[in-house]
This record gives sequence, C-alpha cells and structure tokens, in this order.
Amino acid sequence: MDTQSNVTLVDVLTSAKARIANPERWCQNYRSLCDDQGNMKWCAYGAIDAEESPLKGEALVLLANMAYKRYLDSVVIVNDIRGHAAVMKIYDDAISQAERETE
Repeated sequence: MDTQSNVTLVDVLTSAKARIANPERWCQNYRSLCDDQGNMKWCAYGAIDAEESPLKGEALVLLANMAYKRYLDSVVIVNDIRGHAAVMKIYDDAISQAERETE
C-alpha cells in the first residue's frame, strides 16, 4: 500500500483499467497517443504509466505476470496482437491477484 496517499495496488490497477475500458480510449502500437479530436488513448502499459502513484511499477510487474500466466505472452503482445478483450482479462486477473495478496 502507498502509505502517503492510502492508494493500494488494487486502486492503481482498477483506475488504469477504467482508463481504457472503453475501446475508444485504448490504443495499440503506442504507449499513448492523442487522436485527431484531441482525445488521449493508452495501451495496457500506458494506462498504468498514467497513474500518479509510486505503486505503478509494482502494477506493471503484476500485469506482466498475468499476461504470461494467461497467454504465455508479454503485455505488449497481448495489447497489440490479442486485442482489447484480452487486455481487459489480464487486468481482471491482476486485480484479483492484488486483492488476494491484501487479504
């Protein structure tokens, strides 16, 4: 837990997932980008990187572990090849794991 702001790993992952839950706010092949209308989009990693928490490194590692566990792939491959639904699944896996670790 981030003792300075009481933000947990679950909070960081949940917020990052919400950032890209709408496929129109998610992107492939870039960490983040701004579309023609000025809207920001993020990849699976970029969504975590956009969080303002010292726990984002831990969140990135957990997401990577879940991508490998579920698909035997990296987060980049899951994001850029497998697609949005697969990204949402590894986020769900990571959030569930983080919740189990805090029990």
